[in-house]
Amino acid sequence: MTNTLFIRLLHHEDKGAALAGRITALREGRGDGDVYAVNPDSFRQVPNTPFCYWVSGRIRRLFKELPPFESEGRTVKQGLATADDFRFVRAWWEVPAERILDGGRYAAGGEQKDGEEKWTEERIRDFQAWCRRRTYEGKRWVPFAKGGEYSPYYADIHLVVNWAKEGAEIRNNLNDKGGIRSNVWMLRDTATNYFFRPGLTWPLRTQQFGTRSLPASCIFGHKGPAAFTSTGDNGALLSLLSLMLSRPFDMLVELSLNAADKTARSFEVGILQGVPIPELTQNGQARLARSAQSTWSLKRSLDLFEEVSHACTLPALLQVQGETITDRASAYEKQAAETEAGLRRIQSEIDEIIFDLYGFIEEERKPTVGNRGLVVAEQSEEDDSIGGEEAIEAAPGESRPLITALFLSWCVGVTFGRWDIRIAIDPSLAPKLPDPFDPLPVCPPGMLVGPDGLPAEPN
Repeated sequence: MTNTLFIRLLHHEDKGAALAGRITALREGRGDGDVYAVNPDSFRQVPNTPFCYWVSGRIRRLFKELPPFESEGRTVKQGLATADDFRFVRAWWEVPAERILDGGRYAAGGEQKDGEEKWTEERIRDFQAWCRRRTYEGKRWVPFAKGGEYSPYYADIHLVVNWAKEGAEIRNNLNDKGGIRSNVWMLRDTATNYFFRPGLTWPLRTQQFGTRSLPASCIFGHKGPAAFTSTGDNGALLSLLSLMLSRPFDMLVELSLNAADKTARSFEVGILQGVPIPELTQNGQARLARSAQSTWSLKRSLDLFEEVSHACTLPALLQVQGETITDRASAYEKQAAETEAGLRRIQSEIDEIIFDLYGFIEEERKPTVGNRGLVVAEQSEEDDSIGGEEAIEAAPGESRPLITALFLSWCVGVTFGRWDIRIAIDPSLAPKLPDPFDPLPVCPPGMLVGPDGLPAEPN
């Protein structure tokens, strides 16, 4: 088949005039940057045969030359659909703390030798079995990753799902409804094998693909698909996280989506399964893992003041130095701006590494130029999150009322015995930074707790 001419006018407001101008230029023998001559047969190289005429033939061939995501120990899974969220899903602070799955208790009790990988396959399977047993021992509420807003690398999991006795009530509800056999089959044979396992997750429908860490001890939902590796070790997951959040990977996902309207994007499991993955050397994997770890830590640091976050430690005004509240607010705004700059710098480094791994030449990198939003969250079309990041990245001074209000709220919490004031007095008492895939704590690290790790009782 001969080449066909395609004219790309997505960024022109007056498409009629732009089209007429391109046709006139072609008749006069003049080419233009948004006119492409492509053999349509080459579209078959990409899953679902999208009209991806604007990329080079070499990029389309990547889908044939490189292994797909769903291979070499990587897998993507769709998660739980309760069919009645009003009945089975809550925010984690709405339920008794003693009824929440305490995955951190297992992690704290396990022995880990120096240099040993925290999440070996044997340890993961043992942990999954332990979590299942705990659901029969009163720990009915399990952290539930159910999509939410766009937040790459890190996002707190605000929801819990009633998974008592391995989801007996949900299973019975699905059976009672009849006609939901696909969900029942999915629960029995596919998704549950990966529940409680460390991995990566993302919102199903957002304007931009945004993967983040999925801590162990969590259940993932159908609006929050998840990806896993066969080993489950941190290095493999973190390097995969960097890869999936790079611009070249985002470009390949865009080709697979075959959708021009960014407001209607749905990052389904089937789309991710076919995206090609480049070969990673041991050194390259380690470098990408370090970058993802750094970015995850920076993103999480913006959540330390949020009272409904599992990361909450101290209010923003107590995380910086200053003589007055105004001085401290200014210092925190400066710190947040530096954090955002650091995020963008690391992301730029990751992009360059992945571009080289895929073999993109300079001309092929141009369609993906643009800043990936790392701090300011985009609202998803199916946003099930509660709480989340606030606009700390606003113009200077705009965030100060929020920062001050959260500080006063924390003071009230200290008065009523919710927050541990000793951390504010002695910063050395602050807990160390957790691993991105550590089980979520039942209580935030800044909470005043008793010997059992649950909220402290009077006296």
